[in-house]
Amino acid sequence: MKIAIVGAGSVGIATKLILDKRKNDSILFEATNNIGGLLRDLTFEGNEFFAGCHYFTNKEEVYKFLPSAGLKSFGYSYGSYTDIFDEVYVSNEFAGPVISKVTQLRMPKNVDSLDISIEEKLEEYPEFIKLNLQKWLSGIGIEINKMHQTSLLGLSAIRVYLPNQIKEIAEMRAENPSASNFYGLLYVNHTHADLFSTPPDGFNSYLDANVLPKIIKDFKPKASVKIQKNGNNFSLQGDKVIGSFDKIIWTGNPNPILKCLNLPKLDSHNLKCKLLVGEINVDIPTPLYIQVFSKKSNILRVYVYKLKNKSCFTIEKIEDGESQADTLKFSKELLELFGIFASLNLKGEKNQNRYLLHTLNDYKSLLHLNQTILDTNLVSAGWHLYGRDAKIKFVVEQINNVQ
Repeated sequence: MKIAIVGAGSVGIATKLILDKRKNDSILFEATNNIGGLLRDLTFEGNEFFAGCHYFTNKEEVYKFLPSAGLKSFGYSYGSYTDIFDEVYVSNEFAGPVISKVTQLRMPKNVDSLDISIEEKLEEYPEFIKLNLQKWLSGIGIEINKMHQTSLLGLSAIRVYLPNQIKEIAEMRAENPSASNFYGLLYVNHTHADLFSTPPDGFNSYLDANVLPKIIKDFKPKASVKIQKNGNNFSLQGDKVIGSFDKIIWTGNPNPILKCLNLPKLDSHNLKCKLLVGEINVDIPTPLYIQVFSKKSNILRVYVYKLKNKSCFTIEKIEDGESQADTLKFSKELLELFGIFASLNLKGEKNQNRYLLHTLNDYKSLLHLNQTILDTNLVSAGWHLYGRDAKIKFVVEQINNVQ
């Protein structure tokens, strides 16, 4: 069986490595000259920085196939800062919104499998929680009546944590498992064997020196690839496309497929973000990321880590009118709450468009697309899902079904 993979981001790379391990004949096409997609580092003043809160965990599907050389592993280290519920709460145990105030809870309806908006999901919360989440989401530019409820995953706000009502929430979740998609508990299954992994010399170096050599013979960079419908199946056309394929796995933007099928293009909601990167003047032996849910700033996450023996930071925020100085000041105050007292030396910033949230229309369109191609040679790459691991697992399942 000859298989084409289109797109050399993390999903495309993982798919290629999986197929190679299974001795499948596959070719990986990429429009640019590099592999890795959004994983690739930013470079300012000759120094590299992570282009987001990037890491691998040993529980991910891709981790089973990645070269271990070039990676360094650490114990889990994360937390959250929340002030959207009229008080400041700092947690080093939960990476989502936290509420210390004891709140009158009610059992939410089972909406897990429903195509509903964020607005409709929030209606299942008590008024105090609902209103404050609505205000925060509106503040970062999310139209809650238009966005599918799964978009909350991409904002790390799929569930809230109430540390003073743990027993009550545990009982609710035992009675109705769908309550777990509203109210979180601490993840008790972490062990010393659970690890984060990052490349000490950066993702660019790791991808080019450790991953690329494993796939280089079947990698076609700078490949202009178009998809066409031929009868019941699909084919690829382009200057570097040779021969026909039994299966095509399209891991990139599915709009070209929709166009090929004369279906409406996606809304492709664009979360306009800004990355600020630089160096920090204290040692950061273990990477730490902090999720932020704030009325004071539109920072989404602060990530500190070591790269090429330098302690660095990456701040992810919504693009707005906040000055660099104010963003850095707030980030410095956040880090101090986590015991990191340091100066932040900004080296650069970059605007970044993120297409990680689905509108209701897009989610329905993508599910329809999955069904439309079900009996063809085109394999769905889990376009409707959020997150690298969910997409890769979905692709693996599809691969298993065609073996």
